[in-house]
Amino acid sequence: MGRKERPLFFTNEVRFEVLKNGRLFMPDQYLHSGDAFDLSFEAGYPDQRWLGENIVHFYRQQYFYEGKPDVLIVVNKTNKVIKYLIIYSTDKFLMFDLQPGSETQLFASPPRGDISSFSVLGEFAEGRSFKKGAGFRILKQLDGPFTYHIYITDDGSTIECPQLEKHKEVGALLMFSPEKLGQHALAFF
Repeated sequence: MGRKERPLFFTNEVRFEVLKNGRLFMPDQYLHSGDAFDLSFEAGYPDQRWLGENIVHFYRQQYFYEGKPDVLIVVNKTNKVIKYLIIYSTDKFLMFDLQPGSETQLFASPPRGDISSFSVLGEFAEGRSFKKGAGFRILKQLDGPFTYHIYITDDGSTIECPQLEKHKEVGALLMFSPEKLGQHALAFF
């Protein structure tokens, strides 16, 4: 259904499904797309690892170890379960089944230029979705790592970095064999 390499004429998409306790938890969700002018998912995110039972990190190892990784603090400030959350930056994170009041610390590859951009896309268990994007200007005299806060609230989400000036804010996405960890299984197609 999806292709991970760079297409010649059409747009390719990478989509995923999540199984929980052997049952379909999230069917056919979008993760990435690109055309002939975009970097393929396979080339952009050749490495992946489970960071826990409900978090998958897609990244390029070379970028991750260039400098010190940035810190992402993801906080569910609601009394609702977040069914899934995708964080787009230099890396991609797929998180699912985030409990009310949970706080998660992630490490991400440092920015590759003078702007650090993030987008989040998610959905609450009851079906309401949210999205947000933000960019931060990195001045030459500033040296990372930087700490970013991603707050999920009843009204949506906010992305903040106390160390950096916000540049832009907008409302705002591999193919490998299925992997299993604990009660969750993840398949890409």
